Parts: sequence; structure tokens; C-alpha cells
Amino acid sequence: STLTGDVTTGANVTVGKDLTVNGNAETKGNSIVDGTSDLKGDVTMEGNASVAKDFSVSGNTSLKDTKVDGTLETTGNATFDADTEVKGNSTVDGNSIVKGDSDVQGNGHIGKDLTVDGTSTLTGDVTTGANVTVGKDLTVNGQANLKDTKIDGTLETTGNATFDADTEVKGNSTVDGNSIVKGDS
Repeated sequence: STLTGDVTTGANVTVGKDLTVNGNAETKGNSIVDGTSDLKGDVTMEGNASVAKDFSVSGNTSLKDTKVDGTLETTGNATFDADTEVKGNSTVDGNSIVKGDSDVQGNGHIGKDLTVDGTSTLTGDVTTGANVTVGKDLTVNGQANLKDTKIDGTLETTGNATFDADTEVKGNSTVDGNSIVKGDS
């Protein structure tokens, strides 16, 4: 049958076959759909949405102010077009490439080797608990306090050398200029 006017019923309505609505449909109570819903147009919700099982999106998703209460796992790349903030620990299982400057405001620990290809500027004290090897020249602009130092090559000074304690020469000593001895010789 075809109804051309308003229909009001105070009881339940059961439709045994397909229901086609050519205009808008408004439900003022709760709706329960036991089968699959196929929505071919845009969906606008003015309230919260709750999904009890998996949620799958085949196209792009735009989310604003999103909170994930569980684990967020991506199987593809993740791109962030703005700043990111991690309030807890961050673990990277693979390599990490930083294309800009890095600012570490706390202490840093490197568990293995550190290779620096550019110039290193250290503005604080440097303490090492192991040997230091310098592959080329070493320039010290301030004083160097060395204890128990062995030089396996030539020691050349361009200024005066002062020894505050006894000196011992185990080989020959050659003086190209004058030698002044103060005290007994």
C-alpha cells in the first residue's frame, strides 16, 4: 500500500521487507541495527561515538584533539606537521635521524661509540675515565696540568721551560746557546 499523508501509530511497527524512505528520516529514540549499516553519504554526529570492537578506516582521517588511552601502533610511516611532545620515556628500536638541531636539556648517556663528523665545541669541563687518543695535533690555549707524562717523540718548546723540581737526563744533553747554572754544579 502507498501512504500519501502523515502516519502516526502508538504501537510498534514491523516491516517484513525493505524499507525505502525518499525524504529525511528522524528517530527521536534509540536505534538498534542488528545487521550491517552501509552509509553512502557524509555522517554528522553531534554527540559522542562509542565503538565496542575494531574500527577500520579505508580513507583519510582528520582528527582534532585526539586522546588514545591505549597503545597507538602504526604499520606505516607517521608524519607530524607540527611539534610533538613526549611526556614519558621514548624508545626507538631502529636508527634515528635528526635533520635539524638537537637540544638536550638533561644529562645524556651513550652506551656505545660516538662518532662526530663535524667540529665539537665543549664549553664545560671534560672528564674521561679511560685513555684519550688524539689522531692529529693537540692545541691547548690555557694551562695543561700533566701528571706522570711520557713523551715518545721530541718535546719542543717555543717559550721558556721551568721545572719546579729536580730533572734527570738519562742521555746526552745538547745546549745550542748559553747555559747559566745558579748554585752548585
